[in-house]
Amino acid sequence: MSDNTDLLAVGISGAMSVGAKGAARPTNLAASINPATWYDVGWISSDGLKNAVKETQKEFTPWGSATPARTVTTASAETFDVTMWETNGRTLEVYYRKPFNSLTEGVDGSYDVDTGPVSNEHFAALFDIVDGNNHIRLWCPDVQTTGKGDVIYAPGDIIGYPVTLTAYPDETGIAVYRQILVGAIGES
Repeated sequence: MSDNTDLLAVGISGAMSVGAKGAARPTNLAASINPATWYDVGWISSDGLKNAVKETQKEFTPWGSATPARTVTTASAETFDVTMWETNGRTLEVYYRKPFNSLTEGVDGSYDVDTGPVSNEHFAALFDIVDGNNHIRLWCPDVQTTGKGDVIYAPGDIIGYPVTLTAYPDETGIAVYRQILVGAIGES
């Protein structure tokens, strides 16, 4: 057993950025994020980011046996739960399912956000999880807001926009690309 504490990563801080569907990911973890392509949604709640995988399996049990002979995964979906704390154009687009980069700030600093029929807008998401030199980046070329939590307006509380984002596969069949740099990975 290695007992290498450098391999223990903690989600000390992180960021969420959004872009147009299919927006190119940064080439490596050291590459800066192009602000013309990606928009940082700002502060996210101290709950951080929850990445869930929901899978469905089918078991094949032979007649006369109590034990499956084979199990096949028939569906797999990845979701991300996050609460955005800043109120800005991109946060509002994600929460209210508006087309990416469609909300513009008025001369008085306001945004007009109308709700009506449910829109099924798709965009790209980039998540960075950082712990000192440890860095995990998740790039989703195609996500959609598939769930929304309550927005609470109360004294003493920050207004948050809780969403569930579902990642869909791109043309190569990949829904989530991961770049991981944690401690001594690759060292023996």
